[in-house]
Amino acid sequence: MKLWLLCFTCLWIQVQCLTVKAQDSPEAAAVVGGAVTAGQRQLLIDVYYRAGNPDDEAWLKRAREYATQNPGLKVVPRDVAGNPDLEKSLKAIQAALKLPATAVPLVYGLNRGIHQAKDDADFSAQMDRLRVVEMYCKPNCPHCDQAEQHLKKVLPLFPGLVFEKRNITTDSQANSDLQALLRQRNTNSQTVPVLHLANQLLIGFDIKQKSGDKVDELLTRWSWAAK
Repeated sequence: MKLWLLCFTCLWIQVQCLTVKAQDSPEAAAVVGGAVTAGQRQLLIDVYYRAGNPDDEAWLKRAREYATQNPGLKVVPRDVAGNPDLEKSLKAIQAALKLPATAVPLVYGLNRGIHQAKDDADFSAQMDRLRVVEMYCKPNCPHCDQAEQHLKKVLPLFPGLVFEKRNITTDSQANSDLQALLRQRNTNSQTVPVLHLANQLLIGFDIKQKSGDKVDELLTRWSWAAK
């Protein structure tokens, strides 16, 4: 009976919620962001780097160029050189994401980090994945339909996000990827939909449980209101 309730009421479960959040933005002069309209929100992309270090500054340039080509992102430079507060924030992010203390420069957004890239193409590919919202679903699932309808209503407010709908019944790779995500979080659930965003899994969707509000809250946490 408990399993039946879990599968068919689609209770909300938030897995592996990291405590490190996006920081307040500095003055606009230090920020590069793709064009958005009033009412939309830009995804915050912090770049932790050391000013004067050519490799680090090359990463900052990469992030800025990527944001210029992809509307809806806001790149915020975080020069950790001689800044104890930023160094502390960087260490907290490294620990939360289980990255080495040497992971500098570090691009950080939507609770995910990028600190290694073979070349510009690899960097861009990692940035593409960072901003994806995945929805794992099955056919004829009313809760999946509810989740999709909500996302289609909300995502236009976040032009930096990319939505991917993945049917685990017809797509074996999607099912394999979902099972891997569940194993990483020591979770064994057959409930759908499963939303994968901001390095978290949100399992199930129920209007009565105000699941949509929780999605909105998470997206808002990692974004900045356009002016």
